[in-house]
Amino acid sequence: MSRWKAMSHSLIILTVGFASSLAVWVYAVHRWDAAPLPCALLTPTVVGTYVLINLHRHVRLNRPAPDAPPYRSLGIANVLTASRGLLLAFLAGFLCFGWPPAGWRWLPGLLYTVATAADFADGLAARLTGRVSLLGEYLDMHLDGLGVLLASLLAIRLGQMPWWYALVGLARYLYLIGEWLLRRQGRQLAPLPPSSTRRAMAGIQMGFLAMVLYPIFAPPAITVIGASLFVPFMLGFIRDFLAVAGYRWAVDAPWLRLSPWQKWVLPLVRWLTGSALIAWCISGGPVANATWAAWLMGVSALLMLGGILPRLTATAVLVSIALYTASAPMELWNTLAAVSSAAVLTWGGGRFGLWAPDEKIFLHHLGELCSPPA
Repeated sequence: MSRWKAMSHSLIILTVGFASSLAVWVYAVHRWDAAPLPCALLTPTVVGTYVLINLHRHVRLNRPAPDAPPYRSLGIANVLTASRGLLLAFLAGFLCFGWPPAGWRWLPGLLYTVATAADFADGLAARLTGRVSLLGEYLDMHLDGLGVLLASLLAIRLGQMPWWYALVGLARYLYLIGEWLLRRQGRQLAPLPPSSTRRAMAGIQMGFLAMVLYPIFAPPAITVIGASLFVPFMLGFIRDFLAVAGYRWAVDAPWLRLSPWQKWVLPLVRWLTGSALIAWCISGGPVANATWAAWLMGVSALLMLGGILPRLTATAVLVSIALYTASAPMELWNTLAAVSSAAVLTWGGGRFGLWAPDEKIFLHHLGELCSPPA
């Protein structure tokens, strides 16, 4: 009984904290005079209440294994995860009115950035405290999908991304509906095949969404970058669904495996990125208005050509292009560099690279990298 009482205390604290934050939110929106207050109040209330009820319904999973006894308390990791869901509730509130007034326009991006950072911190806290739980795994996957859905819809609402980007947020739910339909037809689902890029692509989408919710980024650059990340993300979901539906060619086809691409195609893409960056610098593109862009593109080109920190370098290139072209049209070379950098960010730099320790960062959860030795 004491275990459930301790966990109930944590749930009460989370509920009181959310209610207090909701009162501050209502006061702020009233001062902004930016939206009908009922919508701005109802949306975060519904999402936050859903998160808390879902946590309460599944609190029995607060144990390390199905046959293990439950923990005596909710634990810092699960509290962090639940708090992430409550942050997403206030992010949903911006769907009512879009950008907040000047001085608060960074708030949507900050909310999703903190929620995304908490996604890494909760797993790290669970492993460092020895409190990995089935509840944490359930909440983590559930809130990842909810966060991507809300952030992608908000990116469209803010005018940062086109309508088709909503498919990024809907992908997981369409996948689950597809599985449900297959079961309704009496079909046996095949196991989900292992993938070295599934985690990376999900994390990349979350990072991109955090970026586009800041007002310093704007189309057309983020549209080009978003489309370049959208295609492999959606193809990954389609491949996974075909695999669980029993279509073995979606797993066994050699041209769908990453290893041949890593050997020959990805090094060419990486060299193409470096060459496009050099050509952009020679053309005078980044020099005209931003010397920092010329230096950064030049250094990035050398790192790409040498295969040094390719994923981190690709991230720097994409952010720099998005910043530099926030209010300018995309040119040939920076468009080519953006598309090829998105490919390197998604799949890595391939063979013939000199130094790529960043692969571990992108392909593993932070908690797995920082786990104490057994």
